[in-house]
Formats: sequence, C-alpha cells, structure tokens
Amino acid sequence: MVLDGASSGLWFDGWKGRGPPLGRYADANREPEVASPRTWLLSKGWRRIGLVDPAEVPGG
Repeated sequence: MVLDGASSGLWFDGWKGRGPPLGRYADANREPEVASPRTWLLSKGWRRIGLVDPAEVPGG
C-alpha cells in the first residue's frame, strides 16, 4: 500500500508502526490541507481503540 498524494493521510499521526509509504506525488513539507481536530474525541479519544494499521480495510 502506498499513500495517495491527494489523501489527508499524509498529516494523520495515528498510523500503527511507521505508516504507509508516501506516494511519489506526496510532499510532506506542504501546508496541511486539513483542519486540526478541535474536540477531545477527534484529537485523543479515538486512540483508546488503537492506532490504525495501514493495511486495514473497511469491512462489512
């Protein structure tokens, strides 16, 4: 799995391990294109469940 350069995953700090490799168009030095979390649940609370493995996919 390679991180899509147009994805907000570039700024996500909840990856398990090192996180997915950056795609060839991803630039980690550019300004964040996402808003910072402003609530406890979005900034810290969700981490109680565990970090996100880059290999995980949504299941049904």
